[in-house]
Amino acid sequence: MDGEYEEIESDEIELARASATDQYASMMRRYLDDLTILYENMMARLISNRGAENAVNACIAKMLSVTTHLLPKIEGGGDKTADLKKEFDKYTFWIKQVQAMKIDKEEMNKIPDLYGLIIRAYDKLGLTNI
Repeated sequence: MDGEYEEIESDEIELARASATDQYASMMRRYLDDLTILYENMMARLISNRGAENAVNACIAKMLSVTTHLLPKIEGGGDKTADLKKEFDKYTFWIKQVQAMKIDKEEMNKIPDLYGLIIRAYDKLGLTNI
């Protein structure tokens, strides 16, 4: 009987992991949808020169949140994600120094680069079907 119990428990754990993985992927897709809307709003405001500060702030905040969620997956991806990890290393200090891109114009110009890197990370991690 103990063997049966262990087998059922193991199956339940695997099912829970699969469910957690699905929930994580679904959450991350929602985050990407949110980020895309914020990024487009920010770009539209910058292009039209209409008070973009709030839009920039919201976009940066979401990018940092998404980056924070992606980093453990990227760091745990081994050789498959080593190139992404190197690229993200340029931006990880933003997570602790959130004003860096607002103070330094060169850093602000990297916002589109980070957005593109996030999109590539989603594809590489299999979170989207790009």
